[in-house]
Amino acid sequence: MTEPSLRESLANWQTGALFIIGSAAVGLLVVSIISGAVPRSGVVGLLSFAAGAVLFFLAASYLLYGR
Repeated sequence: MTEPSLRESLANWQTGALFIIGSAAVGLLVVSIISGAVPRSGVVGLLSFAAGAVLFFLAASYLLYGR
C-alpha cells in the first residue's frame, strides 16, 4: 500500500477539521437557540450541544460521502 500524497493528506486533514469545527459551531448554535426557549440548565445545554453536533456530523457525512 502506498502512502498518500501531501495533497491527499491535507485534503483529509481539512475534512477532519471541518467535521470537528463545524460540529462544535452547530452545537453552540443549537445551545444558543435552545437557551432562549427553555430555562437554563446544564443538562439541557449539554444535551442540545451533543444533539446539534451529532446532527451536523451525520448531515456532513451524508453530503460528503453519500452514505
